[in-house]
Amino acid sequence: MKSTVQTALAISLLTLGAGLAQAQTLRPVIYSSIGGTPTNAVPAPIGGTFDQGNTNAFLLFRASPDGTKWALLMRRTNAGGDYVILRGTESGVTRVIGAGDALPGGLPNLNTGTGSSRGLILTELSINNAGDIAFVGVTTGTPKFVLLKNTISGGTSVVLKSNDPLPGLINAPGGTPAPGTLSNTSFFTFTGLQMQENGKVAFQTTLINDAGSGGLSSFNYSAAYRNSAETAADLLNQQGCTPVAGASFGYLFVHSAASFVTTPDASQWALRGTQFSGSNNPLTIKDNTKIVEFNDPMPVEVGGSVAVTGANPFLSHAGDWYSSPRSTNGLFGLIKNGTSVLTKGGDPITPGNTETWVTDRSFAVLVGPGSNYIISNFTATAPTAPADIRVLVRNGTEVVARSGDKADLNNNGIDDDNAVIKSFSVNDGALAPDGSFWVTAIVGPSLTATSTGQVLLKIPAPVVTPTGCNPADIACDNGDPLASNPGCTNSNLGPNEGDYNAFFAAEGFFFQAGQGPAGVGGTCDIACDNGDPLATNPGCTNNGVNEGDYNCFFNNLFLPCV
Repeated sequence: MKSTVQTALAISLLTLGAGLAQAQTLRPVIYSSIGGTPTNAVPAPIGGTFDQGNTNAFLLFRASPDGTKWALLMRRTNAGGDYVILRGTESGVTRVIGAGDALPGGLPNLNTGTGSSRGLILTELSINNAGDIAFVGVTTGTPKFVLLKNTISGGTSVVLKSNDPLPGLINAPGGTPAPGTLSNTSFFTFTGLQMQENGKVAFQTTLINDAGSGGLSSFNYSAAYRNSAETAADLLNQQGCTPVAGASFGYLFVHSAASFVTTPDASQWALRGTQFSGSNNPLTIKDNTKIVEFNDPMPVEVGGSVAVTGANPFLSHAGDWYSSPRSTNGLFGLIKNGTSVLTKGGDPITPGNTETWVTDRSFAVLVGPGSNYIISNFTATAPTAPADIRVLVRNGTEVVARSGDKADLNNNGIDDDNAVIKSFSVNDGALAPDGSFWVTAIVGPSLTATSTGQVLLKIPAPVVTPTGCNPADIACDNGDPLASNPGCTNSNLGPNEGDYNAFFAAEGFFFQAGQGPAGVGGTCDIACDNGDPLATNPGCTNNGVNEGDYNCFFNNLFLPCV
């Protein structure tokens, strides 16, 4: 056994804690739209650069449910500013399709224009575990809109075309069959895509055309389908016709465009709209059962009743639903499965934190497999600058990213790129099974300066650090962090020289302190910000490695195992 350290490093902590409390995390960048940086290059063999200076160069990002593959709809720098879909796998990046490309089956080519003539719908993209990608193309002729899928082995194929017939439609509740076709005029012909694991596609459609004497009207011209709408049984909900259990007026009068979400296999789904009633009361449903309705009582933690059902619903892979309605008392809540209030406007962003959520904006949540979730909203206090501060919080307890973090555009580990993250687009994110997630962000020289471009980031998974016999027992006797050497020799008498050496190693306390919130879960993250050992104060404020960890380490370094 190595001898126990008898003296501690003499460091003044009068300014250490204050200096580290607001540390800004330097975040590695996967891709960027900032010219002159290595991350601006579109990977080979595609080539070129991501549209330089464009804050919407990464139009949409999606990851597979198992987190092993991804799809990126992006804009490239050239005279036409063409749109391209990339697929990323463990073996590299490939080009899937782009504006101007030919389509199978003798269909017109994808358009090469921009704006309303662009060749790809910029809001629709989905990828499954096999790497199959669903997307919507805009052609140069008729049909105008085409629902397409691309597989790694089979290339691009047509799922449905605008003006194709749709099965299962009726002309009124309990009425007779009403032939209808997909719209050839609406950009919402195909929305809410889910590339199912069975290789078929779930989607929502609006403005169904009346194809005969069945009598489709404005009361029943929207629908949601799964399994590529192959049979009448694949119709999930038809506007104004499909009964909704528990809803006051029984039906959705209007489907909100692009509000359809499903689980990865499309066995469960949710949809938002207004009720079949002159009052147009907002209603959100799951599997044709009401989950949130206008005037419903809010959970007691929020108070009041539902005034606005909020943004689109969110579904985890297991089918848990999340919604952010606004109460009649003005507060927005983030509610899981109707009863569990994860947080609300005015609450601390993490337990014990002095920074609080704004009260007047709805929450967004990024969900995936398991129990992990990411909360996103703005805070009522802006400790780093007089600007809107968006904060991302994992599982309600850990700040994992925030406006003011820095983007490492050249990935050299040095803050030398003059790129401050101003805001995040969580709706473009994807939560992996390990709790890591991809997200796009807007950057500029400062929080209040003009934006200079966009970046794609991956926020790492939480680090689970093995615990020693007391808070200062962070390493093996040879100085290896316990997390890096499971089963190593570790004295049962208490901390010793190995722990001291690990604490002050090159990647120890001072390195982790410089990481800000990203240091949470690191080897030296042993305490709350107030110095309490994490094990004795669960849910405490912990913003990373700082003075609290330093004090906790030396308060326990000379104590025996407990």
